[in-house]
Amino acid sequence: MTAEDPSFKATLVGATALVVPFLWFFDWQTWAWICAGIFYVLVIAGLWVHALEVYRANKAAPQSPFKSDFITSRAAPSASAELGEDLEDFGEEIWQGNKRIRFAYRNAVSDGTDREVSVRKVMSAGSGHDDDIYFQGYCHLRNEPRTFRLDRVKGRKVVDTATGEIGTLRQILGIKRRLSR
Repeated sequence: MTAEDPSFKATLVGATALVVPFLWFFDWQTWAWICAGIFYVLVIAGLWVHALEVYRANKAAPQSPFKSDFITSRAAPSASAELGEDLEDFGEEIWQGNKRIRFAYRNAVSDGTDREVSVRKVMSAGSGHDDDIYFQGYCHLRNEPRTFRLDRVKGRKVVDTATGEIGTLRQILGIKRRLSR
């Protein structure tokens, strides 16, 4: 639960503050204890339902630092710090350089995230179709070198963080040759 939500401990302390005078007033009789137990079950069930609603709301609309701000003034790390030479090559190199872009990305299990990447290479792994195009670079979200598939970029649109220009990867990187054959 978030900071605005009451804690489990505070809620139980509040419930106990109500139950103890109730039990005392009715001389600690058995039926009063049963009522107190039912009250606690209802309080815990209410907390559980509320926590489940918060969890579902947070899962349905993940918060991203990139939702409204498409222009950044942060400088990219140096090229040597961004990529080690251990990234695997996937085929023919189409483009090489250093360009910082932002895009919505869907990983292999369909989890979507907004990524900001300093792209270093674009490669074709075969036929040249979008599912065979990969780009490698330093992912600023994960703080490590990563390889991305073009067909998992939402809408195939990327944002140049230096200019705010929105376009395809080919347009933003200035690749003259078509990525698809």
